[in-house]
Amino acid sequence: RQAADVARGVAGLHAAGLCHLDIKPENVLVHAGTDSLFVGDLGLAVALAGPHGGAQLSQVRGTPNFVAPEGWQTGAVTAKADVYGLGGTLLFLFGGRRPYEGLTMEQTMYRVCIDREPPDVPPEVPELVRRLLLACFEFSPDRRPSSEQLLLAFTELSAAAAAAAA
Repeated sequence: RQAADVARGVAGLHAAGLCHLDIKPENVLVHAGTDSLFVGDLGLAVALAGPHGGAQLSQVRGTPNFVAPEGWQTGAVTAKADVYGLGGTLLFLFGGRRPYEGLTMEQTMYRVCIDREPPDVPPEVPELVRRLLLACFEFSPDRRPSSEQLLLAFTELSAAAAAAAA
């Protein structure tokens, strides 16, 4: 359910025409009394040019472990940059570690942009979730799922888990 909550928050930002650019665990907050999660801190957010449009950046924005390959370059980013950060946040939620944990900023940038290697996903992460996370870490933004697709996938997983527990 928590993964669906975070995906819902990101999808809502995208539907409103915003790209957050700093999706990370520290920017996922718990709603008091309901234990539902929401995305906060819009300090780096930019407006997108239309529902499938992008935004021009003049500098790298975000936290290095969660920055998409295209975010390391100055130029255009789309909502898919947030999907990369969402993948990193969900990796922390499901696997207990940050993407590229223990690497310097330069090492992280090299792994992401030159080696094009996704972060390690711990073996205890369920296979379906693992595939979704790895899809979020695709080098090409066009190959990443949308936040809406992730919302649907994690909502279905949450419903299946609830039904299995009943």
